[in-house]
Order: sequence, then C-alpha cells, then structure tokens
Amino acid sequence: MISHTSSDTPWIVGGDFNIICSLDEHRGPILPSFKGMEDFSSCIALCDLNNISPKGGIFTWHGKRSQGKVWRRLDRALVNTYAMNFFDDITLNHLSRSGSDHKPILLKGAINSYKGPKMFRFLNCWVSNDTFIPMVKLNWEKSSNVNGMSGFAEKLKILKTSIKEWNVSTFGDIFENVKMAEEEALARQNSFDNNPTKDNRAAANLASAKLLNAYLLKACQEFFLGVKVPVAFASTIITLIPKVNSPIKWKDFRPISLSTFMSKINSRILATRLSIVINKVIGPEQAGFQQGKSVDDQILLAQEMAHHLERKVEGGNIIVKIDMANAFDRMSWTFLEAVLEKMGFDEDVSNLLLSNLKATKIWAKVERRDNVKTIPFPMVDLLLEEQLERDSTSLLARIPLMGNMEILLCTHRQVRSTLIGLGLLGYVDGTLPSPPQVVDGAANPCNIIWFCQDQAIVGALLGSCTDIIQPLISNVSTARDAWLNLHSSFTSASRDHVLALKSKLGKNPRGNRSINDYLHEMHSIANELALNQSPIAEEDLVVHVLNQLGTEYDPIASAAYIRGSTLPFIELGDILQDFERKLKLMDEATSSIVATAHAAQCHHSHGSRTYGGPVARSSSHSSRPSANQRPQHGASKSFHRHDGMYPRVSFAQFLVMTSKCVAN
Repeated sequence: MISHTSSDTPWIVGGDFNIICSLDEHRGPILPSFKGMEDFSSCIALCDLNNISPKGGIFTWHGKRSQGKVWRRLDRALVNTYAMNFFDDITLNHLSRSGSDHKPILLKGAINSYKGPKMFRFLNCWVSNDTFIPMVKLNWEKSSNVNGMSGFAEKLKILKTSIKEWNVSTFGDIFENVKMAEEEALARQNSFDNNPTKDNRAAANLASAKLLNAYLLKACQEFFLGVKVPVAFASTIITLIPKVNSPIKWKDFRPISLSTFMSKINSRILATRLSIVINKVIGPEQAGFQQGKSVDDQILLAQEMAHHLERKVEGGNIIVKIDMANAFDRMSWTFLEAVLEKMGFDEDVSNLLLSNLKATKIWAKVERRDNVKTIPFPMVDLLLEEQLERDSTSLLARIPLMGNMEILLCTHRQVRSTLIGLGLLGYVDGTLPSPPQVVDGAANPCNIIWFCQDQAIVGALLGSCTDIIQPLISNVSTARDAWLNLHSSFTSASRDHVLALKSKLGKNPRGNRSINDYLHEMHSIANELALNQSPIAEEDLVVHVLNQLGTEYDPIASAAYIRGSTLPFIELGDILQDFERKLKLMDEATSSIVATAHAAQCHHSHGSRTYGGPVARSSSHSSRPSANQRPQHGASKSFHRHDGMYPRVSFAQFLVMTSKCVAN
C-alpha cells in the first residue's frame, strides 16, 4: 500500500479490513488483538490515510461468540490528505444491514465547482423601506443617458451595484448571513405573494411604473429596428423543478428557463403578431398553442385513426409517430431559416425572429454553456412541426415507383435527390447512425425519434417497390440496409451493361445519319453511362464523335485537335450542324453542274467545245475517251465516284466551276 501512495493524487481505500483501530470501535466481553490494532494504525499513518468519522452508528458488524455478543467497526473507508482537500465536503454513512451481518458503507464527496458571479436576487421587502425609491431614482438619473437597449442594460447594471451597497448599509449583509436571514426574508415574500393587497401591490410596482416606462419603450423599438440584443437581456437561468417528491435521477426533474423580463416582452410581441398569420401557413391538423383548438381533440382523433388502421384501403396505410419532447436539441438554425423562407416570411421578418433566438444564452448555477439553441416562444414550434409533417408527407409522395431492374437506376438517383432535399440522406448513407437505445439505465428519447424516422423511410421505400423489387428489401431492419441492398443488387446487374455502352460509344460511326440524330444518340449513351455510376468526360465524348464522323468532316476534326482548349460538346454540335448545311448546298450546286455538263456533251457533234479540251470531232464515240486518253473535265463521268457519292469539292473550286458553267 505504501508503494501506491502519492501526494498529488486522490486515494481512497475502503472495504472490510477485519480489524479495528482502537478500543472505541469495539464492544463485547472478548478483547480484540492489541498487536493487530497497533499494526493497522501504523499502516494508516505510514500511508498518509485519514479515518473519517461515520454517520449512522460506529459499528459495522456484530456477531455471537462463546462469551456473548460482540460489536466492532470492521468496515471503513480511508482517504489521503489530497482527497480530503480535493473535496469540499466528504462524508461516510453506515447504512442499514440487509441480508448480511455487515453494514454497507457509503462515501460521499461533494465539490462546489461554481466559481462564477453570484446571482442578483431582488427582495420584495426592500420596497417597504422609505429610502429605497429615492435611492433608485437618484442612481438612475446619475447613470448614463444613452438610450436604447445598450443604455437601458447599462443603467440596470449600475443600479444593481448601488442596490447591493444600499442593502448592506441599510439591512446588513443579508447574503453573507443566509442562515439567519433566510427564514425572515422568505416569510416576508410569502406574505406579500399570498396577500397581494392594494397597498402591497402599489408599493411593489411604484418604481417600475414611473421610471421604466420611457426607457422600456425605446428599448423595444430598437429591437424591432434590428439592433443587436445585449447579453444582459438575452441571458436565461436554468432551474430544475422536481416532478416527484423525492427526485433521484435527472428524469425526475423538469428543467425550465427563467428569461429576463425584456426577453419575455419581445417574445410576447412577436408571438402576438405571428399568431395573426400562423393559421395561413400551417395545416388544419396543428392544434397546439392556438385559441379555439384543443390538444385533447387531436388525441381522440389519433386514437380513432389507429383503430381504423388495419382496415383494407387503397393506397398507403401508415401512421408515423414522432416524439418531439427533445426535438429542439437537434434543430439547427439553418433548418429554421429554411423553414421561415419556405413559409413565405421575407428576410426582414426572418432576421427579426432569429435575432431573438440566436442571442439567447443559457446559464446554470453549476455549469455554464453559451450559445445553447433554445426557442423561447411556441409559435416557432408550430412552424417546425408543420415543416416536419410536410417533409414526411412529401417523402411518401415523392419517392417514385421502382418496378424492375431496368428503371431502378433512374429511380435510385431520384430517391437519393429526394432524400437530400428533405435532409434525410444521413439515414441511408450511414452518416447519421442510430443513437444508443439506453442512457443511464433509461430509454433514450433520441433513439426513439431516430427509429421512427428511419422506419418511415423504410416504409416509403417498400411502398415504392413493385413485386419484382420488394424481395430485395423485404427483410431489412433499417433504411441503411435497404439502401445497400438496392445499391449492391443494381451494381452487380449493371456492370455488363456499362461495358456494352462503352463499347458502343467507341464503335458507332455516323454513316448516313444526320448530325443532329448522331449527336443525340452519342449524348444519350454518355448520359446512360453517368446514370450507371460510370460517367465519361466531355473531352473524351468529343473525341469519340470526331473520330467517327467520316472523311467529309476531317477539316472540322483537324481544327478541333489543334485547338488550345477543350471544345464543349454543345459548341461542337453547332459547328457540325453549320458545316452539314454547307455540304448540302455544295451537293445541290454540284448536281446542277453535272446536269449542265451533260447537256454540253450532247452538243459535241455540232462542233461545240467541252469544258476540258479542244473542239471534239463529230463521231459517235467522241464522248468516250480512249484508254490512253486523259479524262476531260466536261465529261459526266468525272463527277461520279464508284460508291455513288459526290467527290469532296472545296468552296473555291465550287465557285470556279460555277462561273465556268455560267460563262459557257
């Protein structure tokens, strides 16, 4: 034990030592071992351990011996000096025996970790003193004359210091002598609260009625003009209210947030104005926080719907229950801003609502957390519930029908986009895992909310599948499993299809098709590859098109290859269609030249001159050149290729040939 001693680490040793330290821990006719007591006391001293005086009786064991009953303190807890200094209060309790001849021992160590400023508490008895109102008025007039929320908060801060000093000089230091003055102060406050007579109420409200009116109005006007809310007005204090007589666990308490009066005034005004338009943006099913509607009616309606759920109906037949008890802990400001925008609130109104929410700071007496997101008035609660209801309904309505493996690809992408739009993709891609089911021995409400939403997605996926696809996900337990099954099944079935599409893209010559039809087909193949998770780059698609256009489009291909940057596919289509129109004009003009040349050939017997040579002799074979004779330009045979296609003619050659034909 000595080897484990440390002066800078708290050390606690406890259990059944089966020995006592002194005769004070023994009672009975049989004397204990004095040698054992001496050794045990020496060990405690060498290890720098301390005995703690117990509560609940000194003896922890008793038994019968031959000479009578014996009581001894055999069980104890020992702590070193560092542990004694580490805890502000440390106690040892001997509990009642149950099923054993030894008492259980309970060691408690308390730490008062709160080192922040003390809370300011206003005592109602102050207003009964004749010097209180003059003192407040004097300090209020001497403080800063700055108007608005900042000036108002500064005046309150200075006044708080003055009231503390006045309280010490007039009533004494009440807060330093809490034990002596607590009962008296509490009695006075209870007397006033229980008997709010006309005189008492007038005394309590006199100061605020005359001094705060003008400053309060200016502060409210600044808030609605968009001025930032000071920390003093946005701060709230968390208080735990017990729900049972003897609370033990956290769930036995109901936390509430005690807001400042300024925050309540602003929230009340916003809630009043928002209630005018709230019925226009929420559905008729919403019944909370609305005049003329009762939540009890909604409960009865939900019960009736649950009774009729098992009846055979057409279409969907599902009820989704979401526990909204702790939903606001998972509501982000981004989602709230999106809800307000979707509901039709303009930017000024959204900023006004969010300024009151984002400025809120929650304070606790033991532990402090800044910028905790909270919603101080329930009208925004309605908007969030309405959006969640619309999202759930939209999820069931927007997921397309998956009928077979051929259309599963398109629906797979569409379902993914729908889940992204509704903020539910994390349930299927694994980024939003399931919270633990049990926390501190109790059911975790976060897991319940997650499970309800996850099963709603599973139901939507099952409802969108036909009999061919449903067996793939019929036995899954989560939306993540359903998504993986669909994805893996489609991937294995589409791999061969991807290879076939890539082969078709590289071996698809244009032939006699028009440029528009050819480009449309190539672009469709590229789109189908992209849907199959195998996209092709735009530059590669352009290369595939240029390589399979034909020799007529070699000038376009050459110009595209020497281009400094990548030619966009849309721009390539415009260039090719323009070039196609020019080729058609050239073909039409060439056909006209062929007909003119043929007419000139028929007049050779009259001594007419051909396009390519001297005057022909009048012979029936003059139009046919001999084997060693060079073909003439005017011969009709020179305008035809063996494959039935016209030869490639440049635009300059086309102009020269046309001018010769007209001159002749």
